Amino acid sequence: RCYWSLPAAKVPAIKAEEAGRVLRDKLETAVSARMIAEVPLGTFLSGGIDSGVVTALAARHSPSRLNSFTIGFPGAADERDAAAAMAAHCGAAHFTETANAKGIIAAARDQALIFGEPFGDHSSVPTLAVARLARRHVTVALSGDGGDEIFAGYRRYQWHHIAEAARRLLPRPLRRQILAPIARFYPKLDRAPRWLRAKNTLTEISLDSAAGYYRTLCKTQDQQRRSLFSADAKISLDGHDPAARIVSLFEQSDDHDPLRDAQRVDLATYLPGDILVKVDRTSMAVGLEVRCPILDNEIVAWGVGLDGSLKFNSGMGKQVLRNAASTLIPAEILRRPKQGFAISLAEELRRDTASVRQNLLSPVMLDQNLFEPAQLSRLIDEHQSGHFDHAQPLWLLLVLHGFFLSISQARLPAMAL
Repeated sequence: RCYWSLPAAKVPAIKAEEAGRVLRDKLETAVSARMIAEVPLGTFLSGGIDSGVVTALAARHSPSRLNSFTIGFPGAADERDAAAAMAAHCGAAHFTETANAKGIIAAARDQALIFGEPFGDHSSVPTLAVARLARRHVTVALSGDGGDEIFAGYRRYQWHHIAEAARRLLPRPLRRQILAPIARFYPKLDRAPRWLRAKNTLTEISLDSAAGYYRTLCKTQDQQRRSLFSADAKISLDGHDPAARIVSLFEQSDDHDPLRDAQRVDLATYLPGDILVKVDRTSMAVGLEVRCPILDNEIVAWGVGLDGSLKFNSGMGKQVLRNAASTLIPAEILRRPKQGFAISLAEELRRDTASVRQNLLSPVMLDQNLFEPAQLSRLIDEHQSGHFDHAQPLWLLLVLHGFFLSISQARLPAMAL
């Protein structure tokens, strides 16, 4: 059931400085309203802008010293130092912990116990870890979720904007007849910088806006998925179009602004179907309530309705949020690139290739008759070689294995928290 829909209204023209002040006031109101609690309260703090703003404002309104929580993983993009600096700036009592990412196979298996379904977002692993840490000290936590979707923090928004500009310059027949063939023969450079991965860029530009954006959202591309499916699975999936939902949302838009169209898609799919499910299920698994001030209805409607120039500047997103945070967050944190709670999934899977192979080629997986064993082996071997990055599809397959395992055991045993 849908309880609220994003209004189509645009925000009247406003200068960047004024937009920052308006947003700061809206955020302060939203955070203050979510500070009402009869139990201990804290914040998730990743070291980035979103959680930093929430923590800074929460510290202002907390009747006692605020608690903040950060998790780090060895060898990953570790934000513990930045988070500690932000906590000190706010005067928060800061708690941090180094999580052990060696049990990545077990973590994939645990997804079925937490979500009750195959849930493929591997960021649920650090989210569960920080929720566990917070629950030892508080019962309610505020998070910075929603900032990327509302204020265009994801890099894919910038690439979509660039791709749309290219589509306007090149007629559709030219894009399909020239760019698409070039993309087919261009080498797949998984480990190269985004600007060198021209295969993806050319393919996306050769497609229409909706199909191109759908492709940027995919963790695995259609051709790769089909290569893994068994003959019976392909027959069962005949006629299914995974892009249909995205295309439909683009067609419903009467705005035709590339950035807002992409944001509306994410607010209708990715945010409620992934991000909020992840935060809700992982926090509830440990008895923690999480509140998201940035997802206040008024902030969402106002933020998405802003002109794109207030969100992008010099290739960097969330400009209006940066302006709002300028008096709340140290300059060095405002300039930091986006990271968030992260794990080095690709390297962890390479370190434990034997377990990956054992799980994905196990009877409980192959008995489903969904995948070709030879193609699963190829995927594992290519990833292990280091020349390809198949971390995403391998993780998704491991999660699916865990789900099938829970079904085969006819129970979902209590997880040790």
